[in-house]
Amino acid sequence: MNPHYEFVAARAGHRCEYCHAPEVVFNFPFEVEHIIPTVLHGADVEHNWALACRACNVRKGPYLQHRDPVTQAVVQLYHPRRDSWSTHFCVVVDTGAIEGLTAVGRATVALLDNLPASTGFVWACSPNYPYEENGLDLFFLNSTPHLTRLHVWITLVESINGGNKKWQRK
Repeated sequence: MNPHYEFVAARAGHRCEYCHAPEVVFNFPFEVEHIIPTVLHGADVEHNWALACRACNVRKGPYLQHRDPVTQAVVQLYHPRRDSWSTHFCVVVDTGAIEGLTAVGRATVALLDNLPASTGFVWACSPNYPYEENGLDLFFLNSTPHLTRLHVWITLVESINGGNKKWQRK
């Protein structure tokens, strides 16, 4: 295991810093990745480490830029130490997809192939479980046909959407 895992995982709240999938639903720890890869002379220092699920880490690869599908401009990718997640992304409640709100967000979503849905993980609010005062019920659908109910406390929801108690609807 990466010697920096404990520090990076705690700082990230044990969720992928790109798609915000919670580490608890996977059978293995997430990876410590270099935001600016060492092959591109990124430093092996604390401000260059991010916690990433395997899918986000593999798809991000060595890239620092990608084309915004709306403007066709090549822009910088989302940088977990520099950028605010809720400025660039939102979770679409009806589908569980992550949507880019800015050129940076759209380019990152395009490169990561609209994670988390493309990895076989679909996060969606259950229509049978309305918002609760102390939490939000979500469903986790993996690549098997089994549906597992997860209860994600409001603190996770607030941290994903920048302190807002309700998810943004698109």
